[in-house]
Amino acid sequence: MKKKVADIFKNMVRPCLDYMSEQIAGNISGQIADNMAGGIRSDREEVLKDFNVFLHTLRSQFFSEMPKGARTVLSAGCSDRYYFDWLESEYGPLERHIGIEFFAPKPPDLPDYIRWITATAGDMSQVEPESIDMVISGQNIEHLDRDDIYNFFLESWRVLKPGGWLIMDSPNGALTPQLNYTQPDHVAEFGLDEIERILGMTSFSVVNKKGLILMREYPGSAVWPLNSMTWQGKGGLLRRSMAGIGRPEDSFVWWVEARKEEAEPNRENVRHCVDALFDRAKKRRMNRLSPGAGVTMVQRDGEPPLIIGPPAGQPGCLWHGPNAPLLAGNRRVAFEIRLEKAPAPDIVVAEVVLRDNRGRELLRREIYSREFVDNKFAFDERLHLAEASFGVALTVHSTGATRLMAPLDLDIG
Repeated sequence: MKKKVADIFKNMVRPCLDYMSEQIAGNISGQIADNMAGGIRSDREEVLKDFNVFLHTLRSQFFSEMPKGARTVLSAGCSDRYYFDWLESEYGPLERHIGIEFFAPKPPDLPDYIRWITATAGDMSQVEPESIDMVISGQNIEHLDRDDIYNFFLESWRVLKPGGWLIMDSPNGALTPQLNYTQPDHVAEFGLDEIERILGMTSFSVVNKKGLILMREYPGSAVWPLNSMTWQGKGGLLRRSMAGIGRPEDSFVWWVEARKEEAEPNRENVRHCVDALFDRAKKRRMNRLSPGAGVTMVQRDGEPPLIIGPPAGQPGCLWHGPNAPLLAGNRRVAFEIRLEKAPAPDIVVAEVVLRDNRGRELLRREIYSREFVDNKFAFDERLHLAEASFGVALTVHSTGATRLMAPLDLDIG
């Protein structure tokens, strides 16, 4: 037992500490000193800065432990030259490495054995069947829309050799809503059970699964907030980094290693499975909203929570969010808004504005009292985007003419 613990420390924690001492000390040594002393940082951005570096270190260790023997690897999502160098520094040298990336430009200095394909992760049409030993989707699935997810799994099965490996990791969609973890380029975040269902449906068998950073003491308990991170102690990152390995369903990031099975996937069954789970995951993501000042949220059995704005005479923001991506194409924004009491028949009761994180206004609309039927109004607007927009947020502003209410059931996509 002692040897096992020692091996875990040697293989997992010590490299993390070595990395942090080398990479962080020069820039944020004062912050690390505070954290190691058990201090709780008040500045959330600085906490996440440290946390993200630590998380990257743990992921590096997991990459070094991937199944050995792969000579040809396909990476779905690879932002720059650093990614290729980093992966091989952890895993080992490769004979051929194919990178598929849609949003980042091709790096100018790639070596000859690296092939860059400008495409989405769901388009591997330029890759020969059964030519890949390992497909890696690192922190990528959460960036994909419905069709790309469907095609990604089917294409991964097609290009992998018999018994080939599919390696995936992603923020745990079962916990991110409770953490209010919001990234402007995440479309939908899946829980471990959801991703295992899709893998099984696409003829992959899960061989190994691990977690990065335990986020609650026991299954079903409250999650530890991201803005109260410390490095030591019972809830400290060092202990949680070890405890999370065996509890991926309760960790901030799940990690899965799956092998290709012989039976060809049933495309229709895969389509139904992906559609159902994507709808569920995206709904969780798109309803990660920030209520305005003086706004309350009432939980209701069997129904979405009800957002209740300030009383009449107090204008302000009903909600803002979800700071999520909208990909190019025809998109829809829909939600229901309610009045506590009907005001005069022809006045503006709310203004709705949709912007991205560059400040571009994508949609603006005033809502008049005459549009309500039985004090309810179904907002449903369509828009066309020529290119993807990130960090898109909808702001619903009350004019104060009456109290506004809305079920937490926003549909953007």
